[in-house]
Amino acid sequence: MEKSTLTMGTKSLESLISCENSAIFQHLSSPAKALVALAHAISSSGSTIIVTKESEDGALEADLNFLSSMFYKKHSVLIETFPSWEELPFGKTNPSPDIVGSRFTKLAALKEHQGPSILLVTMGAFLQKVVKRSSMDQLALNLKGGDSVDFNTLIELLREDLGYQECSTVSDKGEFAVRGGIIDIFPTNDKTPYRLDFFGDTLELIKAFNPLTQKSEKNVAEISLLPALERPLLEAGLKLGKNLSHLADYMPGQTHLIFDDIVAVEEAYIAINDAQKTKTPLMFSLSEALNLFEKSSMSFFSNEHISTHLPGFKTMKDCEERKVEPLKLELFEQSFQVAPIRLPLLSLPPFEKEGASVPEKIHAIAQLEFETLYFVTATQAEKVHLTKAMENLSFGNSAKLHFLEGTLSHSLIFAPSKTAIISYAELTEKEIIKRETWRQSYQTPTTVFHQIEKGDLVVHLHSGVAKFMGFEKQKNHLHEEQEFMTLSYAEGAKLFVPLSQSHLVSRYIGTKTEMPTLTKLGSKKWQQAKAKVQKSIVGYAKELLDLEAKRQAQGGFVYRADSEEMILFEEDFPYTLTVDQRQAILDVKADMLGSKAMDRLICGDVGYGKTEVAMRAAFKAVVDGGKQVAVMVPTTVLASQHFDSFYARMKDFPIKIALLTRMISAKQAAQTLEDLENGQVDIIIGTHRLASKDIKFKDLGMLIIDEEQRFGVRTKEHLKKSKVGIDCLTLSATPIPRTLYSSLITLKSMSQISTPPQDRLPIKTIIAQTDDKVIEAGLLRELARGGKSFFIHNRVESILAKKAWLEKLVPHAKIAVGHGQMPATQLDTIFHEFKHGSIDILLATTIVENGVDIPNANTIFIDKADTYGVADLYQLRGRVGRWKRLAYAYFLVPVKKEISEEARQRLQALVENSGFGGGMKLAMRDLEIRGAGDILGVKQSGMVASVGFHFYCKMLKKTISELKKGASDTNIETIPSIYEVKVDSDFPSHFSHNYINHSNIRLEIYHRIGDVENGADLTNIQDELIDRFGPLPEKDQWFFALASLRLFAASNNVHYLKMGKQKLTLHYTRKKQTGKVSVPMPKVARPEEYTKIAKELISRVLLMHQNKY
Repeated sequence: MEKSTLTMGTKSLESLISCENSAIFQHLSSPAKALVALAHAISSSGSTIIVTKESEDGALEADLNFLSSMFYKKHSVLIETFPSWEELPFGKTNPSPDIVGSRFTKLAALKEHQGPSILLVTMGAFLQKVVKRSSMDQLALNLKGGDSVDFNTLIELLREDLGYQECSTVSDKGEFAVRGGIIDIFPTNDKTPYRLDFFGDTLELIKAFNPLTQKSEKNVAEISLLPALERPLLEAGLKLGKNLSHLADYMPGQTHLIFDDIVAVEEAYIAINDAQKTKTPLMFSLSEALNLFEKSSMSFFSNEHISTHLPGFKTMKDCEERKVEPLKLELFEQSFQVAPIRLPLLSLPPFEKEGASVPEKIHAIAQLEFETLYFVTATQAEKVHLTKAMENLSFGNSAKLHFLEGTLSHSLIFAPSKTAIISYAELTEKEIIKRETWRQSYQTPTTVFHQIEKGDLVVHLHSGVAKFMGFEKQKNHLHEEQEFMTLSYAEGAKLFVPLSQSHLVSRYIGTKTEMPTLTKLGSKKWQQAKAKVQKSIVGYAKELLDLEAKRQAQGGFVYRADSEEMILFEEDFPYTLTVDQRQAILDVKADMLGSKAMDRLICGDVGYGKTEVAMRAAFKAVVDGGKQVAVMVPTTVLASQHFDSFYARMKDFPIKIALLTRMISAKQAAQTLEDLENGQVDIIIGTHRLASKDIKFKDLGMLIIDEEQRFGVRTKEHLKKSKVGIDCLTLSATPIPRTLYSSLITLKSMSQISTPPQDRLPIKTIIAQTDDKVIEAGLLRELARGGKSFFIHNRVESILAKKAWLEKLVPHAKIAVGHGQMPATQLDTIFHEFKHGSIDILLATTIVENGVDIPNANTIFIDKADTYGVADLYQLRGRVGRWKRLAYAYFLVPVKKEISEEARQRLQALVENSGFGGGMKLAMRDLEIRGAGDILGVKQSGMVASVGFHFYCKMLKKTISELKKGASDTNIETIPSIYEVKVDSDFPSHFSHNYINHSNIRLEIYHRIGDVENGADLTNIQDELIDRFGPLPEKDQWFFALASLRLFAASNNVHYLKMGKQKLTLHYTRKKQTGKVSVPMPKVARPEEYTKIAKELISRVLLMHQNKY
């Protein structure tokens, strides 16, 4: 678009808005506000700071970016949102390293930028002090490959000056790890961690690596490191007598100050004052901050009628007409002289028909006789929908039509030039949501099943149930110092297990919380128990395989490849898919294109995007297969929310979606059932009501189950029967152990979404006593940043008394009550008002547990948290942290009351797993705390108790694998798995401390190597170690030789192997015959030579045995 379009009558917008030093504008749309801000920045060749409301959703920044590229492209305007700490400066906690990194990155960008700049800030960020501009150069550390850098000085600098946290494995921002001459670091100002490879004090290579796999991916020339902590730097500056700076010090030229939505901004100011109590040296008072802008011009945007703020106001004035008389604006307990200005920047008039469709809205626009129309669509899909809606329409004045790609929140009319920019987002009532990418991926540690702590009950594969007493160092058979796990058995007997054999030891999980009997070393009871379990497992495994075979034999519907509609639907997604989301979608599509009926579990933390995967699967089933889809959820609240989500996502496509819950009237439900049977409903969303016998489909093709563990036994049995022959997709954040383990043993396909959305931050989880001051502080902090809070109190009879107590704590807050005994319509209204309206705190029962999605609610208090299960607490905590805000979850426990050890473990498990990807870990932790129970069926319960759940599942996995290969019932137990082959060695069989210097990493690596099932996996681990820790010393290479031979032995039915320097001894089974053989070994120096010769000798021995029999 030509810049001349911005002419307002006889004057340009820039000259028009600069005719008064301070002005107030009424009812400007977001794009109009953006144009005013841009015009100020351009006209003064300086900068603009916009102080906006805390809940700003990104629309204004999107409008600024779009209109800047449209009108002011050559000016290269820098547009940034500068985040606040999310922790108020008068608190004690350090803000998230993501936020610290973002703040320093943007300060650095502002410092370097020479042209006009616009900064959006909240009131908290506006008042918060920052490091001096002159200090920024000293805080940035730039590293290039080939640089000479003192290795030890760099470590000290990272730890002391830049505030990075030293750890064993780098998985998140602000962390670094040292291993020999290698430093791993995750800069707070980057989305990717890096591996610095030193030779002495020379930085030879810098490589980006994947935090999930820990493998290097590509070389980079240089990186920049900014601080991981900000508070200590500010406090240190104050101690040294240095003055701190304001944001404006970083901005070029004269700074224009804009207060957007003055009522909301003033409320934020009041909330900060309420929460602050006493002045902090890390914040400016508002008067101090405004004094910095004494010589600057100001603008005030009012979303309400302007007379509310200006007592002497009569009418808005056009600057063109004459000089406008200033009036006094009372705001922030201060007075401002402002001129009320009217700009000819108009919004679309209201459409006559309420709920008008997009074609009807465009038809109305066509009658307005514009001379030029610009239509703005964000995606190709939107453009296709728009052009279809415009078919056969004629526009008055033969208007020139243009199509632009971009994001604009609302339409904008330039009255003098009869020009309009029409926002497709406004026509479809889509919200504009900005996402900031914090990281590319997040590591979910692989040690979940391997972590063992002192005092834990464990199971040794060969020796039975024991208690883990810790690690100790002893001399091994080669007289070398080596780490051992100390296991305590019955009658005080001890077993010392080399850490290199730790894969033989797993945490004991039984079927109840009572302590099992420790095994007596040397007795036959453990071997008898294993044999009994093996026999039972064979029958159980056959049952499972029969069920799977039925699904296989039944077959499934084969869908066609993605249609044009499917492609458009995917393009219509307003966010960027995470890596895991994309893979999950590909997995689902592959299942749908195959001949077997899909049975897939999508496991991902709360708010990680499982619903989008489900919506794409449902859409494909309807559009590409002509099938019906049933979406089954555990609560009416979640059903309503899913209905809203599905409807909003699919409303531009010809898909009929219906809802079936107790909130629906009997008449409406009857009509829905009829339409469902006739095929007039494509997607039905409901609760367990969908499992009723009166539900009939014309052609059901897919069943989507959200949170399966929430349904009762009868419903699950009905689902099991109904799944046969149709595609089934199960969504879960805390999978029930049966589902989880059937996934692990390959009976069900599983896709795991462990990557958080682009701008998600981990939830801070706090266990606290029910203390008025703690609760008041938490609620006031949320109010101060313009957010909302949940307070969970699960007793309806006392919930009103709890409301009265909260009203005394925070008298300014609006509090509402919600519980399951309320009429459905009233409850729905309360949730809607909480999400979109003026309710600050929702006091509710656990009815909010599943699926209530309130992005701006980011603090939750759970009363009497010790009475809840892990899955319940996890779901409740998941109600917050669903947006770009740092979220808080308080688990409140009674004062002066001793909570049970089991409850303490439950709460501690949630604190430990409050980072990303915690759902999968919590499923195992919950299983350990409450015992495995009867999750595998009544017949298997005693078997699990006798050998422990981990070991049981290992046996089950092996049995199913062998049965699939055609093994008979009787010889399965004689077939050794990789972890059952015993190997003795005259060579070093462990990793040296100098190579892997953290015992927890060594433990993880030993477990992983002990569980590998093929040579390729073993090679991958070896490559990973070389990448992470440097070249393998020769002594450490022997451990891989041992692992390689153990794999080879297992695949050839060899039970025992002795790797001697002069001979090789093996015990094997062949055609039900056992054999023991020792063969001489030639003298070899290198591990790979030994491995090659040993494999040849084993093959020769086994071939001779085969020929013999």
